[in-house]
Amino acid sequence: MNRDVFPIIADRLTQKQLFDKLHLPTAPWQLLADRSEWPAVFERLGELAIVKRRTGGYDGRGQWRLRANETEQLPAECYGECIVEQGINFSGEVSAGWRTRI
Repeated sequence: MNRDVFPIIADRLTQKQLFDKLHLPTAPWQLLADRSEWPAVFERLGELAIVKRRTGGYDGRGQWRLRANETEQLPAECYGECIVEQGINFSGEVSAGWRTRI
């Protein structure tokens, strides 16, 4: 087990950067730094944006599904602290965890 990886994967920004470096496919994404980025976000990612807090969010907490006319719903403190991903239409999701000891 590599304990050095936990701080990397606990932050969605560094997690996504690692996945990109390893050429692991993920939804297209970017850091959401400022409100002024919204037009470019929707141009690049499409009509549905999924905003996720970099840390602390799980099981839908700390996440927003936004369309271009809904961006004012996002709290101001999210800018610089969230990533935004392309909304992907999928039928299910799987989370995996493991332990080496009981």
